[in-house]
Amino acid sequence: MVADKTRTETAWMALTGDTLFVGDAGRPDLVGLEAARDLAGHMHDTLNNEYLTLPDGTLILPGHGAGSLCGKSIGSVRMTTLGFERGSNPALQPRTRDEYIDFAVSGLPEQPGNHKRIKAINRRGPRPLGVIKPRPLSTQQAINEFQRGRPWLDTRTKAEYKQSHIPGATHLPFDEQLSNRVGHVLHPDALIVIQLSDPADYERLVYSLARVGFENVVGYLADSLATWEALGLPVTAGDVRDIEPGELRDLLARESERPLVVDVREAWEYASGHVPGAKLISLGELGRRVSELDPHQPVAVICASGSCSQSAAALLGQKGFETVYNILGGMYSWAGSGLPVERN
Repeated sequence: MVADKTRTETAWMALTGDTLFVGDAGRPDLVGLEAARDLAGHMHDTLNNEYLTLPDGTLILPGHGAGSLCGKSIGSVRMTTLGFERGSNPALQPRTRDEYIDFAVSGLPEQPGNHKRIKAINRRGPRPLGVIKPRPLSTQQAINEFQRGRPWLDTRTKAEYKQSHIPGATHLPFDEQLSNRVGHVLHPDALIVIQLSDPADYERLVYSLARVGFENVVGYLADSLATWEALGLPVTAGDVRDIEPGELRDLLARESERPLVVDVREAWEYASGHVPGAKLISLGELGRRVSELDPHQPVAVICASGSCSQSAAALLGQKGFETVYNILGGMYSWAGSGLPVERN
């Protein structure tokens, strides 16, 4: 609690850390599923016996914002008031303790693949990174790393990746979601080679990865793809085709061209509404479950807004799938176009 004691002893702001978020509350399963129900009970007590006793005007400043996996669906604004949350936050609605426990442990997002590593680093303390110095790699140096089996992480924009990229690269644009998604597609012990839109982003990118346990960045490709290609090295483009929801509707109506729709959101998002007949495989599970899909059958990948699905579609293209569609605008656009939504 924060108070300006030159004016009053009454606190006007609460720094809520990992407990109360904008539109959400902390998930109880991140230290292990076996402890989730017990921790959910403690969360119920904290929310009801501490936060809900505060005045409605109290400013709430949480420790996580939109995109964090520490909640189910955290709101996009940075702060809120207790009064607004009291009326609109699902976690603050009246429930018995047992009812809240059932609510808190249901529909949780998948834990990121590097979560256990993050916990271990938090317990022992991180490895000091020191000053992050640029590590430019020539094409030949990058090839040497590639031949050693180092994963290639292409963090350029979607448009740049689609225009031309190195075969086998994992595409995750350098945005606010990168640190959440990288644990789903790469192993944290991997020695990673980076491809950047702007070398000036290298320091921020290395820190972003290190904060979620990816501390082994070898460097970044300093040469352009034009240089790469001029040396006779392979590049590719067009693994994935972007289509509008209406185009997907038309494809689904054609027997000979009908794609399998793969929804890469979380289970709770899928249950709230999905394309009829879509198969649920979250982004975090896709790498492990790709064998369930036929690489010769067209696949249409959809998420909430079209961002997460781009990464998933790129992964399928990397795995050799012949026809992959990314649905622009995701389920927001599909439902907003008045197209049918199935709920189960």
